[in-house]
Amino acid sequence: MRAHGRIWILIGLGCLALAASACKKKPTHETGVTLDLPKGWTYLSKKEISKRGSRVQLMAGNGDRSRTIFLTMATIGQDEAEAISIFGDGVAPRLAAMAVSLEHALPKKYDDFELLDHGGISLAGVGACEIIFKGSERGGDIRWLRIVLAIPKSPRDRRVLMFGFGCPEDEEESCSTDLDEIESSWRWP
Repeated sequence: MRAHGRIWILIGLGCLALAASACKKKPTHETGVTLDLPKGWTYLSKKEISKRGSRVQLMAGNGDRSRTIFLTMATIGQDEAEAISIFGDGVAPRLAAMAVSLEHALPKKYDDFELLDHGGISLAGVGACEIIFKGSERGGDIRWLRIVLAIPKSPRDRRVLMFGFGCPEDEEESCSTDLDEIESSWRWP
């Protein structure tokens, strides 16, 4: 009986170890991008994301969800395609066209919109554009937001990766530690 009981205990421990390792598995975005989250952050379930009315593919946040990140793909539209045809079909013109388009769209989505900064950056060795702004969505609290645009695949791909980070307006400086940790763990496929 004792040996039989030990076997069941070992099987139980094995099942717990498998369950724990399954819980630790990091989701990856469709582009293959992976990143680590700061302590206390978790990925949102697809149900949580849809409750927020969001169309993003991957989202994570801190415990109270006051600080969040998202990853999604945006398709280059007709206006951007026309700009690209003028400036060329490389990565830089595509990013610039998307950034200009986004800068025009953001004031329509965010009340109290204020553009703080924009320009070219490097995200884990890949050229990208960033837009930093403040605004409130649907009459909510004003938030500090940063959106980074990058082309993760072939320059011929008509999609652009959008990586966003947001936090309460008065926490923007303390949020930089979380953002630095996330960006330093960023891995392209």
